Amino acid sequence: MKDCLDKDYNEKASCDCKTDIDLTEAIASSKTLLLFCGRGVDAQFTSDTSPAVNVGFVTVDTTDLCRALVKIKFSSVVNLSSELANPVAQIVFTLSRTCEDSGTLLLNTWTYEASLLTDNAVPLTFNTSFTFNFCDRLSCSRCCDYCVEASVGSLTNAVVLVNDVNIQAIAQ
Repeated sequence: MKDCLDKDYNEKASCDCKTDIDLTEAIASSKTLLLFCGRGVDAQFTSDTSPAVNVGFVTVDTTDLCRALVKIKFSSVVNLSSELANPVAQIVFTLSRTCEDSGTLLLNTWTYEASLLTDNAVPLTFNTSFTFNFCDRLSCSRCCDYCVEASVGSLTNAVVLVNDVNIQAIAQ
């Protein structure tokens, strides 16, 4: 493992994915770029009491990098369906990180919300993509697991299916 500790090493650094991980610049300057592909699973939510589901998972190994910057790219399709009037759904996506010899750290949350106003109880289907990007600066070179969990914030008169999940990480 590289020894890259210095007096400023543990200070919080701001991170802008667009400027901090620039593929063209990294290639031109011979910076190491690592790509990690993860796994995704489908999840269906039928009520407010539906259990949370880990829908995306990727392992990132930065042991060859010093003060690594990791960009997580998550995408999915959210399908809302209902046979009742006025369906409402709120699904919360939570990104967490677990590294060697440390506990799980909540990194961020994103909320998907949809509602369809209709007076008629007719079959309805609404499909949309849900994506996010997140940059994470690691304080040490190590192996970390990134996990995205989907849970119900609220669900009324609807069924929600999260599918076509993709998760990737780029480290530099």
